Amino acid sequence: MQAWGRGDTNDTQARLIDAFVKQGLLSDELDALPEALKQQVTAYRKLENEIRPPVRAAGVVEGEIWDQPFLERGSYKQEQDPVERGFLEGFDALKSGKKTYSKTASGRRELAEDILSEHNPLTSRVIVNRLWHHVFGRGLVASTDNIGRLGKEPTHPELLDNLAADFRQHGWSIKRAVKQLVMSRTFRSASSAPAANTVKDAENLKLAHYPPRRLDAEAILDTIRFVAANEVDRRAVYEEVLRNSLNPFLATFNFPIPLSTVGVRDLNDVPAQSLALMNGEITRDAAQRWSKRITSDPALKTDRQRIDRLFMQAFSRHPTEAALEACLAYLTEDVQDGGLQELVAERDELHRAIERLHQQRDALIEPVRAELREKLDRRIAAGNTEKPRDFRPISHWDFEKDARDRIGNLHGELIGQAKIEDGALVLDGGCVFTTPLSRPLRETSLEVVLQLDSVDQRGG
Repeated sequence: MQAWGRGDTNDTQARLIDAFVKQGLLSDELDALPEALKQQVTAYRKLENEIRPPVRAAGVVEGEIWDQPFLERGSYKQEQDPVERGFLEGFDALKSGKKTYSKTASGRRELAEDILSEHNPLTSRVIVNRLWHHVFGRGLVASTDNIGRLGKEPTHPELLDNLAADFRQHGWSIKRAVKQLVMSRTFRSASSAPAANTVKDAENLKLAHYPPRRLDAEAILDTIRFVAANEVDRRAVYEEVLRNSLNPFLATFNFPIPLSTVGVRDLNDVPAQSLALMNGEITRDAAQRWSKRITSDPALKTDRQRIDRLFMQAFSRHPTEAALEACLAYLTEDVQDGGLQELVAERDELHRAIERLHQQRDALIEPVRAELREKLDRRIAAGNTEKPRDFRPISHWDFEKDARDRIGNLHGELIGQAKIEDGALVLDGGCVFTTPLSRPLRETSLEVVLQLDSVDQRGG
């Protein structure tokens, strides 16, 4: 106790005091403490409340230990005798003489040691093969998730073994391995196939040239955003991923459904991808922002300069003379034909028509509101002390660009197939969720401008 008072209590003494408190020999109630100690405890608890509590998560614990039963032909309904825990029998216990793992521990450490053992040739091969797949589009073993008897034969077995051994010898450095691949002659080869290759090696398994391939979905979206507005902080890798509501753009370009791990992504070329790039919402918005960046740049005085800047930002090169003339001809033809002016005039006329409709709507609503206010005033004058009602709207969504509440805080979240398109909310089987109302409602009026696909549409 004296050591505790001096503030130099060791762990054993602290556990002893803790045992006294648990047994009721010492009270931990603040009122039961001496005044001097009470002040110290109060100050301690004040400081303790100001410290942000650490967030802890259960890590690797041994837990209950048991051996799994053998499943005859892999059927969970046909359990046989338990099998003692150990590494794959095909590796002969990695030449270590251990046939099974400890019976008093989980075996996780032993499993990790066996996976990284120098007698295990698979681990480094699998890692190097996956790196090769990401760099060249196809692994030395095409079945990256299955290197074994049931998988594909390696196209270059000696190269795979050499890379795996080098990877292990240099500390399992993935950074070094990737650098080694991208600095190779194969990676720096031209992407055009030699004429003789079409007959001798049509699939380019011998890597006579670099195999060109399409970018992954995330890289395509990142490139569009970067070119349009130089947005480096909105990378697709940070997008929220909902398994039942994937980003439509990413899904169009083979973004995998996150239900299980995917070693090799599907790559297909379908019309939906061309449509998404031609007139999809993401590319349309990106084109508008990109155009605004170029046209608002005071350093660009002529169309030639603007076209040159577009090429540099998109392709990192200047346009050829033929491409430049074609772009200038397009702009000149569009201006001469009046196509752009006609579209702008049509857009302005639509905005004016919408404004007229809003005015007509207000003209119909305002007399009703005035009548309700007049009735309320008469009730108040007659002695009715009920609190006056506020007839102003509490929320308003125009769906011009998003589902935000323009008056209050009931911002909407698009669910399922719902989307914002041309200043309207298109449900298409989806819906919009908002935050809960902050106050109870009684009599309410909900005004909705709705367009149905057909007059006999039902549901919703």
